[in-house]
Amino acid sequence: MRGALAVWGVFGSRKSLVTAVSYGLLSALVVMVSFFGFAWAVHGDFKQAIEAMMVCTIAGAAGGIVSFLLACILGPATIRDTHWAQLDIEAA
Repeated sequence: MRGALAVWGVFGSRKSLVTAVSYGLLSALVVMVSFFGFAWAVHGDFKQAIEAMMVCTIAGAAGGIVSFLLACILGPATIRDTHWAQLDIEAA
């Protein structure tokens, strides 16, 4: 369980949990505001767009959770791929 909760930084070191949660909340807020803006644009009326706020909030929470889970799952592999890409293996 400990490894699943880690958000990886440079060279496999763990990043700050506060920073990871902050980025998750920020991405959730961006998704929520984007969904609200889209609902407002579609309805053309602010009062009708407010009625869609629950859906916007759920979409924002899902966006934050999915980004965190992707970082947990794909983080170590992404760092390994970066190390391999930086290796100079061609003969000089």
